[in-house]
Amino acid sequence: MSVRTFWILFSSIVAFSPALAGDKGYDAAIKKATQALKAGNLTEADKQADVAAKLEPASAQTANLRGVIAVQKKKYEDAAGRFTEAIAADEKFYPAKLNLADVFLLQGKYADARARYEELQQVDPKSELLQFKIVVTDVLDNRQSQAAQLINDMTFPGTTPAYYFARAAVLLKQSQQYFTSARKYYDEQQCAYFMRFLQQNGLAKAATK
Repeated sequence: MSVRTFWILFSSIVAFSPALAGDKGYDAAIKKATQALKAGNLTEADKQADVAAKLEPASAQTANLRGVIAVQKKKYEDAAGRFTEAIAADEKFYPAKLNLADVFLLQGKYADARARYEELQQVDPKSELLQFKIVVTDVLDNRQSQAAQLINDMTFPGTTPAYYFARAAVLLKQSQQYFTSARKYYDEQQCAYFMRFLQQNGLAKAATK
């Protein structure tokens, strides 16, 4: 696949990565699984994951794919196991590390999620996405003051709407102004990712516009 890393655009927010170069059968299976996930067809996604597993059973990508499917099914323990398996296969596999942190957050394992996000910051210290997710983690963990301090340290204006959505997470009751401002300065596709992440973790209503 031509993309480096992308996120499934439904109830689950998970990181993905390109298939192994040079293996057309594996690439095709991963691509079909991705398309099935986007369409919400988990049966087909499972089928294509089986094909990928037969072709590359020890691949970090294969384990990550199975984890992605498990997240879509809200089988978070299974997902965590799959992402851990992917990391064991390739300790530098960033998508699985990000996914594992997100699953910990969904499970309410805030300290574990925070530790994982902070570990990834060592690889990508300027990531606005990671800053945002750590803020959300602190909000969910009732660490409001720490979240507010993190936001104060964020770059503004940034290259993504992370700052606005981080503010919205901390000041949820007054969040509408930040959602409105974010959409004023950033395109809807960018904003949609951050909004879905807040919705998934119970910090925003699906109907918020």
